[in-house]
Amino acid sequence: MSVGIDVVEVDRVARLVARYGGRLRRTIGSPAEASWAASTVRVAALFAVKEATVKAVGGRPPGFRWSGVSVTPSDAVSPVLDALVDGVGLTSFSGVRVDWPGAFSGVGRWGAADGHVYAAVVMGP
Repeated sequence: MSVGIDVVEVDRVARLVARYGGRLRRTIGSPAEASWAASTVRVAALFAVKEATVKAVGGRPPGFRWSGVSVTPSDAVSPVLDALVDGVGLTSFSGVRVDWPGAFSGVGRWGAADGHVYAAVVMGP
């Protein structure tokens, strides 16, 4: 079993979003992910889940691109994410599907936000 963990400071992401705006969202996410990541907490969540996934598979392979890790929120998770964005406390992020191109499957994922940091844990085979 492999584990990847990443913790992202939401305030740091807010500064990056202020500096780079939509370009940051497009760099770390697909057009659909960039559209979904309208809030700073969602940008932090997107980055944390992707970075934790990279760590779970042992690092960034040659030719790595952020688009190689797809984080797709389902319709069912939207209310949970809205609660997370509203700062309701530690919130499960398990409704997000993480796809790794190639032979990596069976990913479990959890995340939590307290308004200051977003933490993601990705567990793989």
